[in-house]
Parts: sequence; C-alpha cells; structure tokens
Amino acid sequence: MRKTKILLAFVLVFLGSLSVIKFTRSYFSDTEAVLGNSIQVGTWGESAPTSTPTPTEGTPTPETTSTPTPTSTPSNLADHVVISEIMVKGDSADDEFIELYNPTSSNVNLSSWSIQYRGGGAATYYRKNFEANDIIPAHGFLLIGNTAYNGSVSVDMIHNTFSLSSDGGTVFLVNNQTTLTDAADNGPTVVDKVAYGTGTSLRPEGSAYSTAPAQNQSIERKAYSTSDTASMTSGLDTNKGNAYDSEDNASDFVLRTTSQPQNTSSTTEIP
Repeated sequence: MRKTKILLAFVLVFLGSLSVIKFTRSYFSDTEAVLGNSIQVGTWGESAPTSTPTPTEGTPTPETTSTPTPTSTPSNLADHVVISEIMVKGDSADDEFIELYNPTSSNVNLSSWSIQYRGGGAATYYRKNFEANDIIPAHGFLLIGNTAYNGSVSVDMIHNTFSLSSDGGTVFLVNNQTTLTDAADNGPTVVDKVAYGTGTSLRPEGSAYSTAPAQNQSIERKAYSTSDTASMTSGLDTNKGNAYDSEDNASDFVLRTTSQPQNTSSTTEIP
C-alpha cells in the first residue's frame, strides 16, 4: 500500500512537470513570433519594446546650401561723357582748362559736339565746336584749354572763344553745334552741365558748386557718392575715374587744392 502511494505521488509530480514545460514552451514560442526570433525574458503582460532603426552606414547627409550675398553696385554712375574737372585760373587769369571723362566702354566721337559757356552774371552763351577726330577714349579723358593754358599736360583742343570767370559760371557739354538759349540749356541736347561759384545767371544741375576754385585749384567730379577730396587726391578713388552724377553739381564735385588735368593720352580709369 505504501509503495502504491509513493508511485502515485511520483506520477502526479511528473504530470505537473509536463504542464509547466508545456506552458513555458508556449510562452517563449509566442514571444519569438512577435520579436522575430529574439528571446525576451520579462513579466507577463508587458508590451514588447519597439526598436529604433539604425541609420545605414554610408547614407549621404543632406548638405545645407548657403545663399550668396549679392554684390552691391555703386549707384548714380553716368553712362555718358561728363565734365570731370574745371580750373578757372592758374598762373594767369586765362590759364584755364575743362576736362571731360568718358565712363563708358566705347570710344565717343565728339566731332559734331560743342563745349559752351555762360558767365555767372552774363546773358550770352559762348560756343566752341569740337573738331574732326576729337575722340574721347573709353574710360579716358579729353582736355580743352584756353590759348593761355600752360600746364604740363598738353590740351587736345585749344581755343580762345571764352574765358572762365573766377567768380562763377556754367559750362555745357552739348551734342550738337547750335548755340544754346535759355529755353534750350536744360534740354535733350545738353549732355552735361556744371555751374560753380555765384551769379544770377548760373544754370546748374540741381544746385551750383558754391565755391569758385582759387588760383591753380580746381573742382573735380567724384568717382562715387562716398568720395571726398582726400580719397580723390591720394586715396582709394584716385584712379577710379569721375563717373558720379546725381544731377546735383553741389553734391557731385570736390575741391582740389592742386588741379590735375588729364588728356586722351592719360591712363584710362575704370569706375
């Protein structure tokens, strides 16, 4: 009888072990199906962890494209021949010159043009016609002088048609050879004009440059709006031409204590 009880107990223990083994196999099999053959030990009822994809090695990282900063362009630069420098008296009252500058990239033939002048207190316009083959080079200069001019730079055109007043006057660059009138001196034939000093008959662009240059001084057109006497005579703008044209003589010129005439043989200057 005792042996029978022992045998029955053994059978019961064996059957219990089979149940545990079956349940354990079932649990791990389910976990394998969910996790893709990865065995996880955990407490019943917990959700399986979510894996974060690892970037594939060698996948290119998008590059950040920078936007280039636009380059500023100087404003109010003339696209036509301009009056660039005026000296009204040097060693004598008629030792004077008018300089022109061509800011464009093409030569300009002035043969059919004229340079004209009216004194600050006068009613008369004086005209000197340009001559055949008077050509101003691209980014270059042309020098007009009175017969009394005695500067070291030779003139390209000489005349004795008028004498620049030491008090004030207006110089006109005209694209034909017709003498100006009050009605026409601000018209389409006037390519450029510069008034300096004082006088009731001044005909400026905007306002006149109020200072009449003293002996051997001159007024010179700026290279840029930021130019001043120092930058034009010995600074960064010395060789940048004379193209600034805001249509206001008072703002467009500086006073040089020593004039610097340039002619068609002078080194060209690009703005």
